This record gives sequence, structure tokens and C-alpha cells, in this order.
Amino acid sequence: MSYNPAPRPARADDDLIAAALAAVQLYLEAEQTDMAEDASRRTAWQAAALAAAQGVSPVRGATASNWRTIERAGRAARWSAGMLGTFD
Repeated sequence: MSYNPAPRPARADDDLIAAALAAVQLYLEAEQTDMAEDASRRTAWQAAALAAAQGVSPVRGATASNWRTIERAGRAARWSAGMLGTFD
């Protein structure tokens, strides 16, 4: 009589592996979507505070670094060509 304390694991077939990878991919996509939604809801004040916390120096150049400029840059980042962008 032989005793095997660790039975041999069942071999995973291709369908099981594909299902597991698809589940992980869906989980990661949902997590990234949540992060993108959180980032898009930032106000100009929050964006400026984030830049200051990261040690980014103020812009020195032709464009003044003020709240109006920061808000305009935030709107430009969220801008979409809409219907016209499909005709490229």
C-alpha cells in the first residue's frame, strides 16, 4: 500500500487558463477606468496642489502660471474633436 500525501494537481486545460486571463484583464481594465475617472474630476486647485507636491517648478516663459491658465490647460486636456475628429 502506498501513501501519497500530496496528490498530483489536475492539469489545467487551455479553456481554464483563457478564462482566468480574461477575468484578470477585465479586473485590470475596470481598475484603470476608475483611476481615469478620479483623475478627470480634479479641479484647478487640486491640479496645482498636485504639481506643487511633486516639486514641479512654476512655468517661466511666455505663458503666465496662474489659475486661469491652469484651468484652461485642464479643459484642453479633456477636449475632444467629437464628430470632426473622425474625418482625418
